[in-house]
Amino acid sequence: YWLSNVPMACSAVYKESRFEREPMDVFYLTQWVSIWQMLLGFVLAPLQMFPGIGSASGQTWNEIWGSFANGTQCWLQRDSEGLC
Repeated sequence: YWLSNVPMACSAVYKESRFEREPMDVFYLTQWVSIWQMLLGFVLAPLQMFPGIGSASGQTWNEIWGSFANGTQCWLQRDSEGLC
């Protein structure tokens, strides 16, 4: 659980270091940090198959992609199953 804070902490440290070095639009930098976090999320998604990372017993590919699909439905505000 505590490892989920690492990407957020890295994002905050990176943003602060960039803002100190040169003037930069906050929305531009936040957009690029979000893009990289999303890409790394997809790259690291298979780690959820190992017990103790995604759940106590691990997850199957179908469960992982189901989670992505449900998250997308929540983001699109299509909550037909009451999951959001």
